[in-house]
Amino acid sequence: MDPDISIALRPIRPQDIPGTRALVFDILKEHGLRPQPDSIEADLEAPDVFYAARGGAFWVLLDGSRIIATIGILPHSGSSVELRKMYLHANYRGRQLGQRLLDHAIEWAQDRGFKQMFLETSTKLTAAIGLYRKYGFTEIDGPTANTRCNLTMVRDL
Repeated sequence: MDPDISIALRPIRPQDIPGTRALVFDILKEHGLRPQPDSIEADLEAPDVFYAARGGAFWVLLDGSRIIATIGILPHSGSSVELRKMYLHANYRGRQLGQRLLDHAIEWAQDRGFKQMFLETSTKLTAAIGLYRKYGFTEIDGPTANTRCNLTMVRDL
């Protein structure tokens, strides 16, 4: 039997918000990063509303009813979109689920005519950076909008 048979990706629902916040905060702490619910993670108060109101989208990856990953897309201009809140529970890493999330986000952005995707991250998230590089993201110079992040990456779609 396929070990990922119960894994499903779907848009976030209001009842997913507590589990989503817990997952993101736990992963940040795992990497020595402090959650900032009043600033950087304010979008997690109501991600369904926050992203939809700005023309974006937010999804959760579930194993049965357990939230194991998150990913969001936020348009920034007529042609640019930001990849946000891509987090995967430690017990599910190494199973190509990060690739599944990233494939979905890229396809979503391309289907809507976006030409470029960027992201901000912390250099502490080395596995994620490796995945982004594998997908053609390259580092760019310049300040980040997010104070916890010290790396901006971009790729053409």
